[in-house]
Amino acid sequence: MNIKDITRMGSLVMVGVAALACASSSKAVSYNFEVLDSSIQVGESFDVAFVATFNSVLEVATFAFDLDPLGFLPANGIIQLNDWSVPLPLTKFSFGEPEVGALGDPFDPIFGGTDILLATLSFTALSAGTESVAVVGPASIGQGLELYDFDSDTSEFFDIESSFGVTVNAVPDSSIYAALPMILIGMAAFRRKIA
Repeated sequence: MNIKDITRMGSLVMVGVAALACASSSKAVSYNFEVLDSSIQVGESFDVAFVATFNSVLEVATFAFDLDPLGFLPANGIIQLNDWSVPLPLTKFSFGEPEVGALGDPFDPIFGGTDILLATLSFTALSAGTESVAVVGPASIGQGLELYDFDSDTSEFFDIESSFGVTVNAVPDSSIYAALPMILIGMAAFRRKIA
């Protein structure tokens, strides 16, 4: 191994160490939309929890995202957004019908290091079928997720980009339930006749 090879290897090691340092210092954020009802029927209301997971000691300052930004819901007429709520210390806001958002109070307790419920979305099931809902919030002031750092008095912005699916079942026909006793009586009579 000559001097050039050793120098080149040393440079590669330094680049690798720098890349690892950048990767470990960045604060990854992931999102989960959880449909809180396992069996949704037409006409029912149901909730979807919006949860963020991040491993930092930063406080949630703001978040905002659009639901199905191309169709503004209901895209296929399956579901319709009624309202949303946010837990304290967040205060909800919106700049338009498809947007869900909230502001935090910088003096409130710090979030971080676990799953944080940011909002609960309330929907109504309009018709039977399956709906896929796109969630889009590019990282910027007024969109995405903003985390605030008290120590440096700075904010970091993260994209909110996710989706969730909802399946709505048709309501069973009431005439089937009305006919059920007659069907059972007929089956019992047929069984007696055979015996």
